[in-house]
Amino acid sequence: MRLGTYYKVEGQTKVLTDPDTGRKIKVGGSNTSTIVITEVMPKYSRAKIIEGNKDLKVGQVCRRTQVKIVAASPSGEK
Repeated sequence: MRLGTYYKVEGQTKVLTDPDTGRKIKVGGSNTSTIVITEVMPKYSRAKIIEGNKDLKVGQVCRRTQVKIVAASPSGEK
């Protein structure tokens, strides 16, 4: 992990078995939050939630993403 890296946190998925083929299918895993790494330690990292659901749980998946930063316009401008 690197300082300043953004991640999308996905909800937990369920695994279903297709009754015809017997194949395993993952269902769910929608994006719930975006976090940014704020501190990196030898065995763990800390992050700040910058958007989305603030109720994160153990077992959710983090996938690295890119976030576009948009500067706020001065007051009175649109």
